[in-house]
Amino acid sequence: MNLNNIIPFSIGSKLAIIIGVIIIGVGLWTPVNDYLTWRELQPPPLPSEAVSNISFTPTLTPIFTPTPTATLTPTPTEHHLISVVGTRDWLPTEQTATPTSTPTNTPTPTLTFTPDPYPPANSSPNRIVIESIEIDSPIVEVGWQLVEEEGQWFSTWETAKNAVGWHENSSKPGHIGNIVLSAHHNVYGEIFRDLVDVKGGDIVTLYVDDQAYHYSVRSKFILLDMWISDEVRQENARWIGQFTDKRLTLVTCWPYNFNSHRVIVVAKPLKQSVPTPTLPP
Repeated sequence: MNLNNIIPFSIGSKLAIIIGVIIIGVGLWTPVNDYLTWRELQPPPLPSEAVSNISFTPTLTPIFTPTPTATLTPTPTEHHLISVVGTRDWLPTEQTATPTSTPTNTPTPTLTFTPDPYPPANSSPNRIVIESIEIDSPIVEVGWQLVEEEGQWFSTWETAKNAVGWHENSSKPGHIGNIVLSAHHNVYGEIFRDLVDVKGGDIVTLYVDDQAYHYSVRSKFILLDMWISDEVRQENARWIGQFTDKRLTLVTCWPYNFNSHRVIVVAKPLKQSVPTPTLPP
């Protein structure tokens, strides 16, 4: 039986069917690709030091190397490493043992440190630059508002329009704590549209007037923010709470066509100097 006699197809009809199949395939690939991206970028366990409010004072914990039994041969110079709880980079100190016939106690080492290259800022950041994804945007201060969902009231952060928002209760550059910045990704300038594309080691530069603060991206992950329990939502919110280290957290929605998830990017301060991005006048 010749099927062409039963269901005749013209060349135009066949071409239309092929185009339709291609369109359907492209349409299906977008949600599939988003799902694979979400599966790949699941968050690590939340650090135990994450808290809502904290007052933290760095302390020093010296680790002393036991003094060997002295002999008539001079003891070579030793390096005593200093372990610190805080944010300073401490340099090793040197001690030289004096030859003697009896053991002696190790003298208290003298601590020498490299000053933090970033002075504590007195105000919030006012500009952000991420050259790897071509972001150069002003930063404005944002607060929160109360919203009602199914008879319950929740506080939700406002999001800046055509700018990046600095959460008003988060830390300032150069201070211990979490600097939290958020922005839209598909409306009002789409400032953080490509935030999901940043990679480990990318440089994020914040400005407080003319002072630059450089950060290096350490981690990136995606959190589901719809169809979740209140407990999971509160656990997710801890990523924008305070921490006992210096960090920068960037937040936006995802994917582009459906705001069901949140992209979280965590960056840490750079200790070495880097070229400061050139800003337009």
